[in-house]
Amino acid sequence: MAVDFFQNGPWEVPRGWAWAPLGQLGRWTGGGTPSKANAAFWTNGSIPWVSPKDMKVDVIEETEDSITEEAVVRSSTKLVSKNSILMVVRSGILKHTFPVAVCDRDVTMNQDMRALTPIECVDPRYLAFVLRRLQRHILDECSKDGTTVASVEPALLEKVLVPIPPLPEQRRIVARIDELFTEIADGETALARARDDLATWRRALLKAAVTGELTREWREHNKPNDTAAQMVESVRSANELAIKKGEARRFKFGPPRDDIRFPEIPERWQWIQLGQILAKIDAGLNVKADGRPPRDGETGIVKISAVTWGEFDEEESKTLASDAVIDERNIIRPGDFLISRANTLELVGAPVIVKACTKRLVLSDKVLRLHFFSGLQQWVEVCLKSPFGRHQIESYASGNQLSMRNISQENLLRIAIPLPPRSEIDHALRLLGFNQEQGFDGSISIDNGEKTSAALRQSILKAAFEGRLVEQDPDDEPAELMLTRLDNAAPKQKATPRRVKRPRDAAVGTDA
Repeated sequence: MAVDFFQNGPWEVPRGWAWAPLGQLGRWTGGGTPSKANAAFWTNGSIPWVSPKDMKVDVIEETEDSITEEAVVRSSTKLVSKNSILMVVRSGILKHTFPVAVCDRDVTMNQDMRALTPIECVDPRYLAFVLRRLQRHILDECSKDGTTVASVEPALLEKVLVPIPPLPEQRRIVARIDELFTEIADGETALARARDDLATWRRALLKAAVTGELTREWREHNKPNDTAAQMVESVRSANELAIKKGEARRFKFGPPRDDIRFPEIPERWQWIQLGQILAKIDAGLNVKADGRPPRDGETGIVKISAVTWGEFDEEESKTLASDAVIDERNIIRPGDFLISRANTLELVGAPVIVKACTKRLVLSDKVLRLHFFSGLQQWVEVCLKSPFGRHQIESYASGNQLSMRNISQENLLRIAIPLPPRSEIDHALRLLGFNQEQGFDGSISIDNGEKTSAALRQSILKAAFEGRLVEQDPDDEPAELMLTRLDNAAPKQKATPRRVKRPRDAAVGTDA
């Protein structure tokens, strides 16, 4: 197979390397999907059938689906040889990632994939690493316009120039990348353990707070004069007065569920229900909105993801139409206590207190705003985030859908809250603030570590394909001779002059 190689490319490479168009470095194969209606194509299939959902690994060893030999013979799908490079060319993931993998056995694949079986002087794993290095360029320069699903244009992809070192050096580069990436993976595993440990620590801290263990030593040295019962009576009186003035409403709600196991709490504490300390609940709007966050002067509506992860995220919002009728009472302001009434089981009922909001946003129909008496919102947030609070919320959540659950206002009101005396609440919140600040710093360190490892991988790939990762061996056959020898060994249909300069229409790679 003749390969048009070039001495110059997108960046400088060592002597003995060459540049070649990706499309000429092997045999290309498209995919296809055997009819799902034909059981003979799928039942007891033994041939792996790769689709984009399998492309989450570097080497394809297993696939979710397999097909039969009859499917290969009688359908549009084709057999792809072992050690081919598989690429996703049509999928929503192409908005940000270009999945590439090498298959360690013969496979088939669906129509959203392309495969390249490389020529004998190109190591498949080396070429796969090159494509990961060129990911950003491929996504920017090879994407197909005018399609509803993100896709890469094969004709443009095949024009991308890639650096080709001597074959022994390709193998040394792959071995060194594997070695360095293994070290990074070990570090990422440690970061993942640290993140899990941090999450466990946070749950334990919240549990200690709502059971009184966090403030046990404080109680032993400080005998408060106030009790939770006194605060409950104060809240009840304030509630009655607000109801008379029309500033609050009287809620009706049932007792907690019989199967909920209450933890033991200190002597001067008291159990109450959320409905006893709530003045009112605001429900949001159900209106159509643009998918982007609002700009200056525009009004937006929050998505449930704005209240999902423990901090209010105003960027998780959508822009309302300019003629939308807005009730100023629905505008979100700092200090608001928001809670999601619909989400997945693990996230439904997630509460946040808005610390800041620079955008003009309104509540959505899936986000509630709770108004409390006596400034108890911070303590309630702690209780709802604690393991005991989460257990209640998930117990009360309804819905048969696997992806979405709901919690009604009535069931929110039933949630039991352990209430300490006011002085102990204040001390517990001070302790939580200090400890959570330490945990926040730890979380930032983990996030930074994960970002660093991703950047380090790219730095390694950059060095590899600039010839700086391993030493060159002068005894290696230069890539130009290697490609020429391969060309001379191939049967010729028509003699063509060898070009040694870069063509004008060749796509070039850029740093990702």
